[in-house]
Amino acid sequence: MATDRGPLLVTLSDKIKVRDYIATKIGPQVLNNLLWGGKDVFTMPFDDFPKSFVIKANHGSGFVRIVTDKSSIKRHDVMREAEGWLRFDYGKYSGEWAYSRIDPLLMVEEFIESSAKSADGVPWDYKFFVFN
Repeated sequence: MATDRGPLLVTLSDKIKVRDYIATKIGPQVLNNLLWGGKDVFTMPFDDFPKSFVIKANHGSGFVRIVTDKSSIKRHDVMREAEGWLRFDYGKYSGEWAYSRIDPLLMVEEFIESSAKSADGVPWDYKFFVFN
């Protein structure tokens, strides 16, 4: 990542574009459902979402809001938070050039239930670091 400036790194860093890449390489059956994608938080169809879902921005790390019960959230607060994500240049902040080349968008994915979860009901997050 320090020296590679290939366009594939931008694609793989973009949480929306990487879905198309994965679907092409191994098939869409391994992806969770994308419920919505866009730039305008005010067009986000909250009423159409299930009780639980996840809102993310595609252009960085940490831009995520896990909603386990949509009746317990203040939609306006969630929308303001998501708008802030869209204005933030994560690539400039982190020094990771690829993120600065991603058009900031929001996405809403299905919430995946799991028996392996924290006390607040959120599934454990597994990270795999691979070298060579």
